Amino acid sequence: MHFLYGFCFTPAIAAHVMHVYRHSSKTAFYLALTAIMVTSLCYEWFEWLVAIMLSAKDAEAYND
Repeated sequence: MHFLYGFCFTPAIAAHVMHVYRHSSKTAFYLALTAIMVTSLCYEWFEWLVAIMLSAKDAEAYND
């Protein structure tokens, strides 16, 4: 699932950046990849907070 998130959204974000902000394809791809990595990191932090704030049973149920 994590791979598909980046694989599916990177081209869409890059196309958006090229269209709206008129960047080159290389810059647009770099910005799209950076955006995917930042949003993935934020989600991982959220999962970590869930894991440490909930009981072990509830945290495991969330991750299932």
